Amino acid sequence: MNKLASDNTDFSDMLAEHQGEGHHGEGHATPSHSIARMREEAGALAPIDCERKRLIHREESVRQQSDAFRGIRTRLLEMAGETNFITLVVAVSPRSGGSFVTRNLAAAFAFDEAKTSLLMDCNLRYPNQHKALGIEPRTGGLIDFLEHPSRGIASIMYHTGVPRLRLIPAGKSRENSGEYFSSFRMRAVLDLAATKAGWSSTPLPPGKGRGIAVAEAFHTLVAQVAEVSVDKDGKVKVDRVVCAVDCGTPINPDVIAAQIEGGIGYGLGAALYGAITLKDGRVEQNNFDGYQVLRMNEMPKVEVHIVQSGAAPTGIGEPGVAPVGPAVANAIFAATGRRLRSLPIVKNGLDVA
Repeated sequence: MNKLASDNTDFSDMLAEHQGEGHHGEGHATPSHSIARMREEAGALAPIDCERKRLIHREESVRQQSDAFRGIRTRLLEMAGETNFITLVVAVSPRSGGSFVTRNLAAAFAFDEAKTSLLMDCNLRYPNQHKALGIEPRTGGLIDFLEHPSRGIASIMYHTGVPRLRLIPAGKSRENSGEYFSSFRMRAVLDLAATKAGWSSTPLPPGKGRGIAVAEAFHTLVAQVAEVSVDKDGKVKVDRVVCAVDCGTPINPDVIAAQIEGGIGYGLGAALYGAITLKDGRVEQNNFDGYQVLRMNEMPKVEVHIVQSGAAPTGIGEPGVAPVGPAVANAIFAATGRRLRSLPIVKNGLDVA
């Protein structure tokens, strides 16, 4: 599946084009099969009904408009080759025709009996496609799927009256629409980190604890699970950090892993020891004998798991730093029952083993 445009604003619609039964694209099998195996129902829209809905059709009365969208379709097919793909249409300003273009481009793909087309309304704040097509989304839409992914997409795909074209409407409108896309990805990295760390499958003995944290920076999502040991004298040892990262398309996985590992080392040193103090208006620490950093023997085992994504690449330099502090603090709580309310950790009556 080739993504021909990648952006995400409040004025977006997404079109998935599938080239027949034999090509199901990437991703989960169930949605792909559901799209490719569209079964038609009686009651296709007549040309006059299409015109009322501002939809192109094959008759002479809208030939000029239909040919224009056929031309766009041809260009996209040339770019995609033989694979299925997604096209994201983003309007340059409100009411500039983005929804109209997407709807009719979807219809142009559906003209071809060998192809199917799925139109998704991603404008979560001002959804419009279901209104334009005269569809009542009784069983929900995209928002409902993002909130409950286990329901699958079959129940939110609606017949449009255009053969081989289905609609996934936006669903219930929300004020902070962008949060649904980021929270969906955030849940995915949390689940991946927890699974790889054995969060539910591998209990830890007394004196050990796991903590989890997630952060977003530079459009990259990072979740980390820290495993710590705390002995009877209150000495803390961070044994292991398991990290899941979603930074869009992973261009160089080795560099991604190296950046995350370095970020964890930097963030862990700050969480354990990092403190700058002032006396008489001057900073007291002037070298590494007064400002301790993480030593090599204190570096935990680090595992980095990269989410495979087709989204645009995002930043990877700093995102690994932020989650490790809260993950370790949560792990200390799991091991001791004691909440840390300030950093560095060594200022809380604890020491580093």
